[in-house]
Amino acid sequence: TTVVLLLLLGLATGNLSSFQVPTGTVMLVVLAIIVAAAIIFFVKPLRRWVISKVKPTIDQIWPRLVWLGTHPARMIYGILGSLIQSAAFVAAFGGALAAFGYSLPVVTLAITYLVSNSVGAVVPSPGGIGPVEAALTGGLTLAGIPASVALSTAILFRLVTFWIRIPIGWFALRHCQKKNIV
Repeated sequence: TTVVLLLLLGLATGNLSSFQVPTGTVMLVVLAIIVAAAIIFFVKPLRRWVISKVKPTIDQIWPRLVWLGTHPARMIYGILGSLIQSAAFVAAFGGALAAFGYSLPVVTLAITYLVSNSVGAVVPSPGGIGPVEAALTGGLTLAGIPASVALSTAILFRLVTFWIRIPIGWFALRHCQKKNIV
């Protein structure tokens, strides 16, 4: 949905032509991933080890994927929900930036958020704490926002969209436990 949202934003704003071919570094990373996948595919002991690690997860989710495939309306709801959630996070990110008196074009804001969030998901840390904030700050700085405002925006955004939900969820869980719902 991240790619779909980026394409929809580009088409809606007419800025699709502003997307550029990835830099040499990005191409090297993609090439390294392809080489690693090829090595895993062609080296039999390594392939068996990877399959032994991945197979239990696939065995658990396969029946759900089959069920989802037989109910296309639910799949569409899931995709639409993911797109709406991503758009809402981009809007919240823009709101956090506007709170400090700055703004960016929607496509730039969306690219900054979506790429930073993806980077945060790749780095193994609970909830992306640290890497997401650093990536958001770096993305805003690359977009021309002063570093102090970029850091403040990233922290405000994460406070509103991540940290505030934790105590709300804890209180909701306690309430559900008291009512014997969970």
